[in-house]
Amino acid sequence: MKVILKKDVEKLGKTGDVVSVKDGYARNYLIPQGLGIGATRSNMKIVDELKSIEDRKAKKTEKTAQNIAKKLKDISVTAAV
Repeated sequence: MKVILKKDVEKLGKTGDVVSVKDGYARNYLIPQGLGIGATRSNMKIVDELKSIEDRKAKKTEKTAQNIAKKLKDISVTAAV
């Protein structure tokens, strides 16, 4: 059974990963514990959209961090002792 992970699961995958597990493990553990959902077409579309939004946010954050780093690079501080 294919499952989309809602949370990081040790030795299995990270949030948003699509993993193949045995049916019993998915039905009796992952899904009831809220760790995963069935990998249906509609769920896959939602996950893809969320990943693209997350990627855009990460790129924007990285660009902002680079701009701040450039500004800080030009600043020098002198302290008299």
